[in-house]
Amino acid sequence: MELLKRAVLTGTLLLAGGCELLREPTPLELTGEEVMVHSILQAGSDTVSVLLTRVRPDSGNSGPEVLPVSGAQVRITGGGTTVRLAEAPAGFRSCIQTQNPRAGAPPGCYAATLPGGVRSGVPYELGIQFSGGEIAGTATVPAAPTVLAPEEGARIPVKATGRDNPVADGSFSIRWSTPESASRPTINIRLGAVFRSGRRVANARCEFFNTDFGRTDSSSKTPDSTTISFELTNCFERLDSATVRNVRPDSVQARLFITAFDTAYARYAEAIAQGSVERSRFSVGVTGALWVFAGAAMTERRVTLVIVR
Repeated sequence: MELLKRAVLTGTLLLAGGCELLREPTPLELTGEEVMVHSILQAGSDTVSVLLTRVRPDSGNSGPEVLPVSGAQVRITGGGTTVRLAEAPAGFRSCIQTQNPRAGAPPGCYAATLPGGVRSGVPYELGIQFSGGEIAGTATVPAAPTVLAPEEGARIPVKATGRDNPVADGSFSIRWSTPESASRPTINIRLGAVFRSGRRVANARCEFFNTDFGRTDSSSKTPDSTTISFELTNCFERLDSATVRNVRPDSVQARLFITAFDTAYARYAEAIAQGSVERSRFSVGVTGALWVFAGAAMTERRVTLVIVR
């Protein structure tokens, strides 16, 4: 039985989709050339995208070679609508997470606008025809988690512990309930505007580090929850292209993204986390290629981290 063992494929193969539903690069040990497809349909998004690549094993010390599959015919059907995706279309974001969030779609990245947007509870079909064969996929987009805490706009106190380069320690709990059609959600946190003396500091940013990410399993009658402990640090403002200075903020805005995937994708993620997986389980929602075609739904909360000195 062939096993796919944990080995980082490459930093360029990150999750594709209409939102930033990001995990670490896929673990995969290649024994031959593989065609890989990745598409996650996000509920509420008016954009669908598909990353199609050909991956060749490492022939030296440079790592696997990842090549775009160009010239494919790609379509997605669902809710009575069929759209054909264009390769590297102008005005669309990249299927791959990059340092530049405005990066356009490169070769091998197919995207289109879906009339009416992606809808929860709707089954979607993927069809791909390319020079090497055909790929098919099916996925049903789950409903979004219901977030019970924190409330929208909540102010969360964090304690300052530094002077010259301030560090603030804090923690808060997130509580939610998940629809039966969805997996236990993942949680991402992104910092936003920085405030000092009640005013926003232009061109300022801070960094957020999780120091503990506990999880409390609950009964079916009680919402799930987790407590996140963190450090807020490295706050600075950019004065010009070459000059930065430390900032001692009063508060920092943050956005929480609580994302649930369909249950098929959840089983795949759990299998990968074990360190090795049967080859037959390395494809989720897709036949004729490796990787995944799945649905996801996200709920966002905006909070403010208030620094207490």
